[in-house]
Amino acid sequence: MVKSFFVVIASIIPLFHSIADLAMEAKFMSSIRHPNICKMRATAGIPGRKDFMVIMDCLNTTLRERMEEWKQQQQQQQRGGGKKTFLERLLLQGSNNNSKKNKKKNEKHITEIIQLEQYEDKLLAMWDAARAIRYLHN
Repeated sequence: MVKSFFVVIASIIPLFHSIADLAMEAKFMSSIRHPNICKMRATAGIPGRKDFMVIMDCLNTTLRERMEEWKQQQQQQQRGGGKKTFLERLLLQGSNNNSKKNKKKNEKHITEIIQLEQYEDKLLAMWDAARAIRYLHN
């Protein structure tokens, strides 16, 4: 009986800490106002109880998912295939009437433009993350 009591207590203590952590996180999140950090919209239930929850904005995509997309796009470009973006199709359409030599030169130029677009996306993501970290640090 004593052993089972300690087993029950040992399983309850982490749950209690998790519930308390969630309540403290909700209090912290309610004070944050930054465009690069998800907003906490509301809480439901009583803090410290099992049914307590935090309601936050939903992300459309995460940085990890965006990084995976960039990696796949880069691999497709290196292979010279994959689905063309609207900009690629538009630029290639204008180069269809040129000679083979010019067409190859245009395709290289288009690849460079696409790489610059991706670089801009990555730089903006880093900038947004840095701004959020700076806000949290101050």
